[in-house]
Amino acid sequence: SIMDLASLDNRTLPQELLSVHYAGTLGPRFAVEAQFSRRDFTFENSGSEFTDLERGTLMVSNTTGARWWSPTFCGACTPEGRNNENVVVKGSYFLSTGGGAHNVVFGYDTFNDIRISDNHQSGSDWRLFTSDTIIQDGTVFPVIRNDQSAQMAWSPVQVESSGTAFRTHSLFVNDTWTANGRVTINAGLRWDRNHGKDAGGRLVANDSAFSPRVGVVWSPTASDRWSIHGSY
Repeated sequence: SIMDLASLDNRTLPQELLSVHYAGTLGPRFAVEAQFSRRDFTFENSGSEFTDLERGTLMVSNTTGARWWSPTFCGACTPEGRNNENVVVKGSYFLSTGGGAHNVVFGYDTFNDIRISDNHQSGSDWRLFTSDTIIQDGTVFPVIRNDQSAQMAWSPVQVESSGTAFRTHSLFVNDTWTANGRVTINAGLRWDRNHGKDAGGRLVANDSAFSPRVGVVWSPTASDRWSIHGSY
């Protein structure tokens, strides 16, 4: 909540999205698919355009929580970026044998979540929390009492963000096996590995896990009228 027009900013949110997709059949049994996508999403001019102490210091009423005098955050500082990119490569292979038909899907998937944010709380990194406010003739005046109900807060960003990067690599395989007219088995395995660095470049995520799955569809009468499903 704000109490004056000086608290408004002129934020813009430019976005760009790029996606490239390929699908091809390399034979009667084998098909491939690949996709790359990237999103660039930026917060520009989100906050005060001034960084000096007088015009860049935000004021907040400790009584109501309302803000005035200068916009929250710093619009003159490094713009905040919330970007990501994704790559998927997948193959499909069909095989028919005396034991039934197999449709095998396998591939690689990677997703990278990228963010740059210094999170300045005001243009000057200072905030004045006042005891109260007086609004007179459309002007907001701060009330500063000598009873510790008012404070000055300094929240400097002493080291600029180098950008966070949280990437996940994945390998997957899945076989849909139609054994006969009554039974279809779906079995798959996925392996995920993450690797994440925070805004200071420190490694904060480094782990991996397997995710198996299996499902069975049984048709008692070998028709589509009834079927029983089970999965794990």
